[in-house]
Amino acid sequence: LSIEETSKLQEIKEKIKKKLSDYNQKVNDSKEIACILTDTTVKKISQLEFGIDANIPMIIQGFTSAGKSFLSNVASKINNRDCLSTALSEHTTTEDFLGRDIIKDDSSITFIPGILLLAYTEGKTLILAECDLAKPEILSCILGSISKNELIVNNKVFRKMDGYNVILTMNGEAKGFNEMQRNILPSHIVTKFYLLHFDEIEEKESENIFNKQLISCQYYKKLENVQQILVDLHKKMSKMSKEKQGRIDPIVTLRNLINCTYLDKSRIHPSIAAEISYIARFPEEERNKFEDTIKGFGD
Repeated sequence: LSIEETSKLQEIKEKIKKKLSDYNQKVNDSKEIACILTDTTVKKISQLEFGIDANIPMIIQGFTSAGKSFLSNVASKINNRDCLSTALSEHTTTEDFLGRDIIKDDSSITFIPGILLLAYTEGKTLILAECDLAKPEILSCILGSISKNELIVNNKVFRKMDGYNVILTMNGEAKGFNEMQRNILPSHIVTKFYLLHFDEIEEKESENIFNKQLISCQYYKKLENVQQILVDLHKKMSKMSKEKQGRIDPIVTLRNLINCTYLDKSRIHPSIAAEISYIARFPEEERNKFEDTIKGFGD
């Protein structure tokens, strides 16, 4: 960066830091946002803020653990936009989005709105991860909510409230739509959104985030070289995945590594924390698929 660009970036970082501090002062401890403002993170939040301020629907494309959903939540909340978020899958239904009738204990029937309808009628930002896994009818539902000021659900008219917006995220290469996408989004959908590209987090930035995360870990401080051991583990697994597949495998992300530090609060030994964070989240029958990778962990 030039001196001018560095100065501008620092100015933006201070503004975001102030917004983050103001937000955390208004909420209780359990709802505080813990966000480490690296230069790359600041740039990503700054990009998101333009779309949020203008209320423009966005698609964020990039690698696993690049901060797509997390930073969308951060940028929305610190700019006073309430948000709802969920991950999409091939099993997501329009009822999940719009709502369904349920039978109560007294045998009466009541309508429970879905997550899209709630955001639509309450003027919130709807953050939807894994949009490239969604069925066509789900994508049509999203497009309809963007383009229409009213939705008819369950024979009732629901009006869009000011502030409603949609942010979609999808994994894959950060440039272009190619064979590495699980589904190719049709052009008539992509053109309705502003497209952002989040590149893979660089190794130096990963270390920076992880080192700052470890500052609050009392138990880890007592163990010799644990910080370097866990960072080396992440490097080793990232290298193995790249050599094997040419991209970051979902089993190896900064998210897994940071989960190791969260387990410090329960005084979990790092070796057990690594097994929990990287391996135990997979059903036992699936672990065989990662047998070679797991052996690569070493001691």
